[in-house]
Amino acid sequence: MRIHEITAIKPIQPLTPAKAKIDALKQQQTRAKDALKAERTRQQRTKATQKIQQAQKTLSDLNQNI
Repeated sequence: MRIHEITAIKPIQPLTPAKAKIDALKQQQTRAKDALKAERTRQQRTKATQKIQQAQKTLSDLNQNI
């Protein structure tokens, strides 16, 4: 990259208060979606772990009865 290519980049202007608020709300929405997805994944893992434990207990009980 040449120096004149680097200096040709325009500086980023500060956001107006209205645009800053919209940007903040968009970021908040993204964080909420990520948190929701993480919570659903956590609950699915917990439920799957409980099912595995129940299946192992049932199998163990069956093996003891034989």
